[in-house]
Amino acid sequence: MKAHIFTDDSDTTSDNPDLPVVEYYKGTFGPVASLYHEMNEFAATNLHVLSEDYGVVHGQQKLKTLSEKKPVPVGSNEMVKATRKKILHATVNADFLVFLLSSDLFRRTVTQLWDEILDTAKPDSILCFSAARTALDVLNFDKLEQKNCTVLTYQRVGVARIDTKTRKELISAIKQKSME
Repeated sequence: MKAHIFTDDSDTTSDNPDLPVVEYYKGTFGPVASLYHEMNEFAATNLHVLSEDYGVVHGQQKLKTLSEKKPVPVGSNEMVKATRKKILHATVNADFLVFLLSSDLFRRTVTQLWDEILDTAKPDSILCFSAARTALDVLNFDKLEQKNCTVLTYQRVGVARIDTKTRKELISAIKQKSME
């Protein structure tokens, strides 16, 4: 089983750049890190962290290593382009897809790719979308449901990337599917 989580970075960080990205970011990133570890028990989980400073980085990469590399094009537009490519690649083979994004990033990535996501999502996959209500309201999930996909949504309020109820539903669905 393959899983992908796409999320924003955090302004709150550790002082230790030797930590993997999943442990380097703190604060509101904590629930994302624990969700990643929990999902990893059931599927090979890739954590994609969107950062204007570093681009799209993977959860196990170390920030120190990223800082030492030759500078790559970063910034908002480059990060969005890279994220779109990774989303399209992930959607084709993912059993579980989780998007925990700010409204702006959600609109610039998921919303812009919506038709492609609908067309390429694996039948019977599990997808979780977390964004502000206004970002979620423009999406039509009918085609995913016709593919027998499980669709979970969380209308973000404040800084919470996912609430306890949606998280429990997501893990329960993933656990059940992994036992099939």
